[in-house]
Amino acid sequence: MCAARAGVVATIRQDVTKAKGAQANFIIVYHEDGGVAWYQNLQKNAGLVKAGQRVAAGDTLGYLSSEKQHPPLYFDVEYPGAESPQAVLVTFQVGDKLFRPHQH
Repeated sequence: MCAARAGVVATIRQDVTKAKGAQANFIIVYHEDGGVAWYQNLQKNAGLVKAGQRVAAGDTLGYLSSEKQHPPLYFDVEYPGAESPQAVLVTFQVGDKLFRPHQH
């Protein structure tokens, strides 16, 4: 998974083998405008960044879990002034092909 925007890694959890929701592995990135991105479904011990590290948009943060019960194509974003996080679907580009998640 790659950083959607530049920021500073605030927290990383990558010690969980199989978990869902708040107990799963994740990386949280703070942005200069006060926004916060919460990248979920990180594979165990697959983070490539450390807390306090500055990242640029597009930098690889880590690798997603391959667990079928974890849909990997989204992350939560908190916008300044918003009352709660929003789940954002992600489109990936590999070469000249775009991959979009299916909405249910």
